[in-house]
Amino acid sequence: MSGFLKPLLILSASLAVVAAIAAWFAVPKYGNDAYLSCGLAALIVWVACGFGLLVAALAPNHHARLNALMGGMLVRMGLPLASLFIVPGSSGRLAEAGFANLLLVFFLAGLLIETPLLVGIIRRAQSGEQSGTGEDKRSSDNVANGAAT
Repeated sequence: MSGFLKPLLILSASLAVVAAIAAWFAVPKYGNDAYLSCGLAALIVWVACGFGLLVAALAPNHHARLNALMGGMLVRMGLPLASLFIVPGSSGRLAEAGFANLLLVFFLAGLLIETPLLVGIIRRAQSGEQSGTGEDKRSSDNVANGAAT
């Protein structure tokens, strides 16, 4: 779980910087509602990317990690896509404040930021398995020694 917190903090700080830059460009064009639109778009992408990081960090072995990456990808794409249908339909103000454009900016930034973070999580987990400190190695040693049935 500790391998999840550092990437999440990096993701949070990076998306905060992107939010400041996006708001700086969006407010003159869309008005003060762009702050709300920018914040909501950033929150949606942060939740989607954070879930992808969490699922990858909790996967116990390399087979589960592949499934976790695919499941995380489903959420990373599905949550922003669903919000494109829900948010503009429920709030015309956000639609007029460039919500779709800002969501695209945050989605692409989140993808760019999250990909190296996921690669780092997977590499650390694989090196832990290869060095014998991984969960799979411990459980197989216990079974081999008769400690677990």
